[in-house]
Amino acid sequence: MPSIKTYHLVLLGLFGKKKSEKDDSANTGNNKEQNSQAPAARKAENNNKMTDEEIRKVEDHIYELLKQVIDPEIGLDIINLGLVYNIVYDGKKHIYIEMTLSTPACPLSDALVSNVKNIIEKYYPGYTVDVELTFDPPWDTSMISEEGKRFLGMIQ
Repeated sequence: MPSIKTYHLVLLGLFGKKKSEKDDSANTGNNKEQNSQAPAARKAENNNKMTDEEIRKVEDHIYELLKQVIDPEIGLDIINLGLVYNIVYDGKKHIYIEMTLSTPACPLSDALVSNVKNIIEKYYPGYTVDVELTFDPPWDTSMISEEGKRFLGMIQ
């Protein structure tokens, strides 16, 4: 059975947008805090059912956010390292992240998990996030993206 740690956190940050998304809420009469939330977050706040497409957009946004979490020992983000196995948003303010570490004995596991939580916390107010560390399958260098391999000098 794989070693698994589970971390739980209720988040307090603000929901953000991908750089490519336009802020169409800026022209509304809402206050500044509401304008900083993406439409999907406002819909979840109002308890409206989200479509599968809206849920995928939130999951895609989280994926992009996690590119900001850098493994301090390697200097590459956890997405391009292939450490994130799964991102699930249920449409009801619950986010589940399944990820691994480069080694079960990673001395910076708490820091990486904390950084994952902090970046999501910044963009998702009041959401519950579960981060589960798993070592099944164990990480290996074949999981590094092509972009990551170029960054690390593994390919040209």
